[in-house]
Amino acid sequence: MEILIALLLFFLLILLFFHLLPFLIPLFLILLALSVYRSYKVRKQFQQHAEDPRPHDPRGQGHEDVIDVEYTEETVDDERQGRS
Repeated sequence: MEILIALLLFFLLILLFFHLLPFLIPLFLILLALSVYRSYKVRKQFQQHAEDPRPHDPRGQGHEDVIDVEYTEETVDDERQGRS
């Protein structure tokens, strides 16, 4: 009896899927088009980045303005106590 109920539920799920399929196909096509478009944009951006003759600085632009701060044990102790 349990097998019959399981088969009936399985049949109903398959039937429901095929009834919803005409509504799902446009959604899947839209998602596919968006995926292809985003992939094209990323590929084009990477191609422009690879063809860029400027040297690539891994630290980013304006790294001269960055101040290197060294933490001492006193600084760490002050931060633990809530002082800045």
